Amino acid sequence: MINARNLQVDFISNLPANLGQLSFLEARNVPDTYLSLFNISPILAKVIQELDLRDSKGKTINFKDLQISIFKIPSMILRQKKGIKIKQIGASETLEITGYSDDRDQAVKITNTVAKTFLDFLGNIHKEEATAARLILEQQLLNSEKRLQLAEKALERYKIKNKATNITEQSENLVTSVYDLKTQKGNTERSLTETISQLSSIKKKLSTEPEFYKSEEILEINPTIKEHKNALRSLKTQLARHSTELTPAHPEVKATLAQIDAIEKIIKEEILKTFSSETMARNPYYRTLVERYGDREIDVLTYSVRKELLDKAIKEKYKELGNIAKKERGLNRLTREVDILNTQYRAIKTSLESAKTAENINIANAVIIQPASTSSTVKKDIYFPRKKLGLIASLALGSLFGFLLVLFLEYTDNKIRTIKDLTQAITLPICRVIPRVRAQILKENSSSKFDDHFWNIKTHLDLSISTKETCRVIAILSTSRGEGKTVVSKHLAMIIAEAGQKVLLVDSNLRNPSLHKLFGLSNSIGLVDYFEGKRELQEIILPTHQERLKTILCGTVYSNPLKIIHPFKLSELIQKVKTEFDCVVFDTPAVHDGNDAFVISSFADCILLVVASGYISDTELQKTLKALQNINPSYAGIIFNKAILI
Repeated sequence: MINARNLQVDFISNLPANLGQLSFLEARNVPDTYLSLFNISPILAKVIQELDLRDSKGKTINFKDLQISIFKIPSMILRQKKGIKIKQIGASETLEITGYSDDRDQAVKITNTVAKTFLDFLGNIHKEEATAARLILEQQLLNSEKRLQLAEKALERYKIKNKATNITEQSENLVTSVYDLKTQKGNTERSLTETISQLSSIKKKLSTEPEFYKSEEILEINPTIKEHKNALRSLKTQLARHSTELTPAHPEVKATLAQIDAIEKIIKEEILKTFSSETMARNPYYRTLVERYGDREIDVLTYSVRKELLDKAIKEKYKELGNIAKKERGLNRLTREVDILNTQYRAIKTSLESAKTAENINIANAVIIQPASTSSTVKKDIYFPRKKLGLIASLALGSLFGFLLVLFLEYTDNKIRTIKDLTQAITLPICRVIPRVRAQILKENSSSKFDDHFWNIKTHLDLSISTKETCRVIAILSTSRGEGKTVVSKHLAMIIAEAGQKVLLVDSNLRNPSLHKLFGLSNSIGLVDYFEGKRELQEIILPTHQERLKTILCGTVYSNPLKIIHPFKLSELIQKVKTEFDCVVFDTPAVHDGNDAFVISSFADCILLVVASGYISDTELQKTLKALQNINPSYAGIIFNKAILI
């Protein structure tokens, strides 16, 4: 019984769900497919080899002969005496195997061995597929592992090269730093604004005194103060750089602080000198304002430098954030590639394990319902009779079959084989019946009894053709190839020439010429060359072994003669040869080959139709005669050819 699904798959979790299903076959085709598999060499040949099955002569049985059919029963009964028969039980998916042998136990063994070998064959098919899949998956796994290792190494190198080991933490720290720097910048800008406001207020108070107003103008153009302000700006910038790289106790930091303090003192002193006057000496309030003026000038410079440094730091942090984003994109790309390859690697590994498991289970898609046993009664066993009796029975049955076959063929055969069949098919006159002759007579050119038939045909033509023309044009046709019209044309032309007339025999069968073979001439030039304008008429007229007989051969074989056989050219040819010859005989192609035979026949004074025994049916002959009547009713009659002259 055929299993559509193998149940072992349901108990093994890592196998594909559709493994073992006959998904590649339509259900109705499965039994037929299995029946055809029983006929192939690997199964039956293995059974023959395992059981050493031989015929009655001791020869090893051929696997093609082991399975019994109606035509092999006589051989099995008389000589082989061993065989098997396999059939489908009804419309079910169950097959029945019956073993035959002149030894009952051997018949059982043959049957069970065939079933077991077939199951092994089906199982091996699945195992071979699983093995092929395993080999491919192993190679894929190896390639995937190499690619995964390369991707992981590339990811690791990228992390080290771009310091992207903790990219998320770096990004968070940079965002925090930017936030802190912006906060500091905001505070610095507020402090700068307040300091500038305070400085403006101080200037406003100091400007009430004219001498202080003039001092302010002098202060603004004081090169010493400008120089020290620039130096202080540089030192403040340097101190900010040292603060990020060095500790407060570092000598360079301390030295920078000392220089800053010194320059600040110098600036303050210069401001005091510039604003010094009797008023300031008399009024300590103005001195305090001047001191505050100097402090605010230094504070403005300090806050400006700090703001510039914070702007630069924020810009650098944003640049670092941009680099972090670029690093993150590269890192994500490499990480995704590693993840994809890792997923692919795991999927291939899972499939490989499934293939290995499938190799170890037997998926036969068929089970033996009941092992073979000997038939329950001896009467049901096949009887192997003796050879002589079997031979006599075979001869009797063969003779009866042959007799019935002959009757059937005779009943269904409508070919014209006898003169009686011909006279029943048509009402036209029959010029002559050419009887069967020896092949040697056909090869001889000398007069013989065979030539007498053609003398009679000539006489019939003389009586039939009532034309005043000095030259007669005769066309010889046949319905199909091989009916003997070429040999008839040759012999008739020879007889007319022997009677004293000048005869031209034209091979107009451009499709399948053979006249040159009968005369032993070369077919290099002929009618085709004339129609194509390559040769003149006198160049293609060739002499024969008979003095008054000349011939025009076909020349090059032409696949479609109707392209060059133009009625005008054909009429011109006939008019030219009529001045030189008394009779022109055309050997035409068969009617079945094309209409070129009818074109040539339309210019003939009379038509002779050759009908060979056993070649055409009466229906085909009547169609040919009807077509000829429509083209040229001047035909003289029919030549019935029993000699089969090709």
